[in-house]
Amino acid sequence: MKNKIGISVVVIAAITVLVVMNYLLGIFRFPIDIREYVANNSEKLTAFAEELYQKQEEDIEIYYWVWEVPIEAKKEINPFNKLAIISISVAKSSGDGRQDLVRFMLKGQPEKQGYWTRGIYYSPNDVLLDIHRVAQEGDYYEIDSSESHEKSRYRSEKICDHWYYYEEAVW
Repeated sequence: MKNKIGISVVVIAAITVLVVMNYLLGIFRFPIDIREYVANNSEKLTAFAEELYQKQEEDIEIYYWVWEVPIEAKKEINPFNKLAIISISVAKSSGDGRQDLVRFMLKGQPEKQGYWTRGIYYSPNDVLLDIHRVAQEGDYYEIDSSESHEKSRYRSEKICDHWYYYEEAVW
């Protein structure tokens, strides 16, 4: 009987450790449709991104862990809970703001072969950005400069107002 209780305690403790580790580090994630997640949570994600953007004081700020993100930003939603986030970077330019963004770099394989990273970004001015954060026209942008030996490949597409999906490879 004591043996069964001891085993039960160990199993419960192990499960608790795994749940806490998953929450903090995002080890186990079920695949989700990123575009659907963003479209369904755009208001809350926008509030999250705007909070980070408004608090931005440097040219670029990068958050790698959930505990680095200001608590105020996580009031409505914490994207670390659903998305397998590698980092969140907040970039402000000193110009007209057309290059500003809050980028969420995600773990996982991009949809198209030949790309190495993927993610989503929030554009405060709702502009499509290329690999160098230069504003482009339209809702879709793709460049494959590997043929010209520039060694980069990038594509970005609009999900909904202010939100874009991207994939990139630079070598």
